[in-house]
Amino acid sequence: MALKYFRKPILILAAVSVCAAINLNTASAASGDEPGKSFIRKTINIIMSAPYKAIASWYGPGFHGKTTASGQVFNMDGFTAAHRTYPFGTLLRVTNPDNGKTCIVTVNDRGPFVEGVDIDLSKAAWNAIGAASFRKIIIQEIKFLEDAGNKVHEKSGLNRDVVLY
Repeated sequence: MALKYFRKPILILAAVSVCAAINLNTASAASGDEPGKSFIRKTINIIMSAPYKAIASWYGPGFHGKTTASGQVFNMDGFTAAHRTYPFGTLLRVTNPDNGKTCIVTVNDRGPFVEGVDIDLSKAAWNAIGAASFRKIIIQEIKFLEDAGNKVHEKSGLNRDVVLY
């Protein structure tokens, strides 16, 4: 069960720098690696939606520790977001176009309830992209593909090898 909670964040970090569909392929242990380390071999195909511009704000201290619309307890130090329409659990790549900083958040709440604002980021996500006040950002949805085979790899021409410890 512990693998379930650690697998996605590690693989997601490897996907942060991509802009198209990719094939993440973890490598097995090579000779000469430190003994006692365990390795996982897994291929995961993801595709990122077309980017779109949105207005973001952040929320934190007043909601920290309270239950979100998804039923999770809100942690302002986690990388989460509130959005009106994306399903709970959706992963979004959020980029500040002014400085190029990016992070990946999970939608776990509804909102924002301020007119003209499209997404509320947790305090940690807000700080990670280096935003101040209301900010124009770029959002891309990340989707994990099942049974995509090599078609995604062939179209994008991208391949990333990652070793998970």
